Amino acid sequence: MVKPLAPIVHGPILTSSLSVLVSGVLGGAEVFLLAGGNRVGSAVASANGNLWVSLDRKLAPGELVAAVQEITGEESAASNNPVAVIDIPIPLPPPAYGSPLTECMDHVLLLSLVPGAKVTLKAGNTVLTTFDAVGTSSWASFDPTPLAAGQILSAFQSIDAQTSAAAASMPLAAVPQREGLPVPQVAGPLNACDTAVLVSSMIPAGQLELENEGTAQFWVNIAETYWATGLIPLRPGKLRARQRLPGCGSVSNDIDVPVGAAVTPPAPVLQPFCPDARRVVVTGLKPGGVLTLWSKVWNQPTETEIGSVGIGSSSEQVDLPDEVGGTGDIMAIVARQTLCGLTSPSGSSLEFARPGSGALPPPTPAIVPPLLDCMRAVPAANLLNGVLTQVVSDATGQPLSDMVVVTSPATRIPVWFPLIEGDKVAIRQIGCSAPSRTAAEKVQPLPSPLPVPKIVQPVRPGDRLVKIQNCLPGSRLHLMVDGSERASSDQTWSGEAVLQVPAALTENQKLWAVQVMCSRSSNFEGRPVIVSKGRLDIEVAPNSAPGGKATSFTVMARDKDTGNPVTGLPVVLGGIPVGVTGSGFAWTPPTTGASATGLVQGGIAYGNAGFTIAIRQAVPLTLNLFPGPTVDPGKVWQTDVVWTVTPRWGGAAITVNSNVGTAMVPPPPAGENRVAVALAFKAHLQGEIGGIVWPHDVIAINGYLADVALTGLSHALSARFWYQATDVPIVDENGQITGWETRLAAGAQLFSIT
Repeated sequence: MVKPLAPIVHGPILTSSLSVLVSGVLGGAEVFLLAGGNRVGSAVASANGNLWVSLDRKLAPGELVAAVQEITGEESAASNNPVAVIDIPIPLPPPAYGSPLTECMDHVLLLSLVPGAKVTLKAGNTVLTTFDAVGTSSWASFDPTPLAAGQILSAFQSIDAQTSAAAASMPLAAVPQREGLPVPQVAGPLNACDTAVLVSSMIPAGQLELENEGTAQFWVNIAETYWATGLIPLRPGKLRARQRLPGCGSVSNDIDVPVGAAVTPPAPVLQPFCPDARRVVVTGLKPGGVLTLWSKVWNQPTETEIGSVGIGSSSEQVDLPDEVGGTGDIMAIVARQTLCGLTSPSGSSLEFARPGSGALPPPTPAIVPPLLDCMRAVPAANLLNGVLTQVVSDATGQPLSDMVVVTSPATRIPVWFPLIEGDKVAIRQIGCSAPSRTAAEKVQPLPSPLPVPKIVQPVRPGDRLVKIQNCLPGSRLHLMVDGSERASSDQTWSGEAVLQVPAALTENQKLWAVQVMCSRSSNFEGRPVIVSKGRLDIEVAPNSAPGGKATSFTVMARDKDTGNPVTGLPVVLGGIPVGVTGSGFAWTPPTTGASATGLVQGGIAYGNAGFTIAIRQAVPLTLNLFPGPTVDPGKVWQTDVVWTVTPRWGGAAITVNSNVGTAMVPPPPAGENRVAVALAFKAHLQGEIGGIVWPHDVIAINGYLADVALTGLSHALSARFWYQATDVPIVDENGQITGWETRLAAGAQLFSIT
């Protein structure tokens, strides 16, 4: 037998409301709405999760609405935190647009709706649709109607004698691809009982159609990639997907994705909570399943079932019965989820701890100013995790938001309706001895005119992300491309945002940014930002290399305007692709030429940029030894000539075994250019020299000639051979000169470098 827990009632509930949203409902349960202990509405849930329950009567301001659910003969307790009925807001807020707008759509998501109001959507003077608002948001559907790119829609709502201002849309975007629509991409694997699928390659504002074993459903594409939630639980077999543009009569081909057997869901995750707040947040859930909680004495094996709720989203808030944790023992909570008859393991148990207790007092919560007219969320800081938090009007005392458990100290708390200038707003907390209320913050008027958001330049062809600054907190930001909306989002209080367009931007497109608050918008008729190709600065490391030797290079490219590195661009040398910017590659420079010219191909985003690599080629050094002017070639000659060239930067010496020869000196490294030159040969002498007739004599000559600087591509060195006869004294053992004898000497010297 299922033990149901109390469902949670969600606001706003107005005197004009026709139904009430309830979460945590078990499939098959009958849900009763209670006001003052009396039943004021009922409905039977067909599935686990959320349920709209119709009211039997109009409610009065101040009535407190709770809910109970009954299943298998078991009835839950009533909701821990009933929701107070509030008056219809004055003035009525204008609707806001929450989905892409194109010429081929037949659905528009409208926000800031007042339950019970009649909503009208028009294109020019043509009424596209009227409907009664149930909640604060709704898809407005209409018959596929020829709409035009650039056309502007208007929407307003009325109730009793009130009519809101008309909210103008952004100009409708043109759909560049009406034929040959891309086939939807469905992320797998898919399993039985799944109730959500991730799809991509979608055309914004088009429709996704899914069919699973005879059951068909459709979604409006809110983005290029999104989760299609709320599926009827999948059955094993296949899921067929296609997309269409209803207003333009085009449809894609189908794709079939297999649906496998059900798998065990993951263990749920319990977030820190305050026992006296009586509400816990559980994440990691599978929508469509059942979440069951147990309690136990800390570190004891025995568990006691608390009860179950239906899962409507990946994160659920669950109210705990009063009796849980009231034994005086240290208690803990355990959570499991069941889907398709398969039950998950238990996640980590959660102790009944008080985050705000201890030596340090809890922080003082605060509203982060400014609060502006038309904001749809209140930014807050210094909140205490685990406590119940709600935005209230200090002027009227009425709640302005649901009561939610805080899971982050800094957060934005959505309000039911846009804030109103002049109201004073506060945040109240329940649980863990947290300060019960913040100081009130007055809602300020909007600046007039609304500031124009600034698109951060440059914007390059191929970009899909556009950064925008000067944004008002709480505004709806729109990016216009050539006059049509291409992306939009709600803004935080950071003052800047990054919007993603569905298709890469192209050169010369014109961009504007527009922000909207209620029915007011900033001007977008000024000078646009032009999508333009950038210029590149190129750096090569190393910037020189020896010819004929494989060398590792890295080519770095930077945007001239931003200085940011640009990686992945093709690098070409000698007409051959060799690598990409930002990554190393190997290349062998040619053995001729002083340099090599390369090219970085900029692609669609940048112009091409050239660069040069200096090539250090081998230097030919010509060596020539010949007789000097005083040498008689008939009496003196040389043999066994050996030249030796030794680079000063290291490496092996180069030897040339000839009178006239060439030494190929390896390419010198950067900053080095000197070599040492030495000579060895045999000098032969015969005949009359210095008045003396000499028999054949051989003198071995070895000597260092010079330290030579290589300053060009080649050099020629010339050395002269010389000889002379010299009289030298003959000295005896006593140091006395006893006579003279004639000796021969020979050598060589460097006399020219060219």
